[in-house]
Amino acid sequence: MLENIRIGKFSFSAREALVFLFFFALPLGTKKFLFPLEGRGITSEADGVFLFLNDIWIPILGIVLFALIRKKVLSWILEKKIVVISLSFFLLIALFSVFVSSHTGVSIYAFVRLLLGVLLGIFACTLVRHSDHCIAALGVFVSGIIQSIVGMVQFATGKSIGIRYLGEVVVNETTQYVARTSVGDALFLRAYGTMQHANILAAFLLIAFVSGTFLLVKNFADGKKNYKKTTLLAGGLFIIACGLTLTFSRSGWIASAIALAAFVGILISSSGKKVVALKVVTVLFFVAVAVYSIFGWAILPRASFEKDEPSVELRVDYLYLGKEIVRENPIVGVGIGNEILYAKEHGLYGAFGIMRQQDYQPVHNMPLLMLSEIGFAGSVPFGIFLAVLLSYALRNVRKDISVAWVFSMLVGFFAFSLVDHFFWTMQSGIAMFWVFVFLLLALSDKHGRVKHEPS
Repeated sequence: MLENIRIGKFSFSAREALVFLFFFALPLGTKKFLFPLEGRGITSEADGVFLFLNDIWIPILGIVLFALIRKKVLSWILEKKIVVISLSFFLLIALFSVFVSSHTGVSIYAFVRLLLGVLLGIFACTLVRHSDHCIAALGVFVSGIIQSIVGMVQFATGKSIGIRYLGEVVVNETTQYVARTSVGDALFLRAYGTMQHANILAAFLLIAFVSGTFLLVKNFADGKKNYKKTTLLAGGLFIIACGLTLTFSRSGWIASAIALAAFVGILISSSGKKVVALKVVTVLFFVAVAVYSIFGWAILPRASFEKDEPSVELRVDYLYLGKEIVRENPIVGVGIGNEILYAKEHGLYGAFGIMRQQDYQPVHNMPLLMLSEIGFAGSVPFGIFLAVLLSYALRNVRKDISVAWVFSMLVGFFAFSLVDHFFWTMQSGIAMFWVFVFLLLALSDKHGRVKHEPS
């Protein structure tokens, strides 16, 4: 039922096309407002209920999996009892926290977003197991190139480019409270693509860059001298690196460097990959030199942290605030999605010197934010889930470059999560996180991956 599609000399299956489209569309923030939360005015995702493009993917992928692939498609995860038990306890505690929160509607919506993210990850990665995972990498890589071009135009013009139906936030030269950065006397709009914030775009470009590097490894490992493909991959990596630079996200730069170092380090330490590693490092070196030669003037002023910087000071204040909430509510937290509301109602923002309304934001540390909202009761099973995932990955990370690819991205995600919150609070971040968590689990499956079974 899923015959091959042929375009010119290229032939691919409908499954592969669906995988490519899904991963390509992952950063698109297309959404439809449904109704407000607790009668609020709509200023952000936190104030209302939205239907997102990624939500629509769930029934589409579900139909494909259960109607077109004639197998027990979810058996690969159901057989992993520790994974299922720890994940179930995590979700159950998150659900229970709804009933202890003071803002039940907000908590219900936050839990639904979390549950949809988990389902999205399971369904998408089950489809990848029945397809070619390189197609997923290609979808992310191509999407990263497009997002980077959009971001570069935003940076150059200082405003949005008119694609709000794809999720772009509408910004012009006078819009307040959007992410800008100063270089000398000039003020620039940070590239944000179709994401809600430049840091979220930086997280997506992290996975796009590592995915492009993974495709470069596969290209060199083929042993064929395909200069055209190498040039295209290197050009794509250059464009993505430019886009990442123009997000001016220092946390994104650091997390990307950590993820890339992990991937290259695994490649170097793997037997039989030394020559490939040398070729990859050479390409990455020239990409870095090219980017620095163009944007060095913008990189250097941003590549440092000052003690009295507002963004640094606020993050420190949020940490103290989060610790206080955990101290007061250690077992089940204040309820999923309720950290900001709890801090407001208990005067914690003012107590820690945060006075401006626009600075009333979540704790910029995902582990601490989770602890504050679902307590140790929910965070411990989540930690067990991640520990089991890590154990599966480490068994295969040096044997299978595909596992190393996703493992390295999640290392970068972990670094990013220590200084930001969007993997827990924003739909785009939640979708990214759970898709790649389950992709690592799918690729690390000890029973092997399923490919192209007849349907």
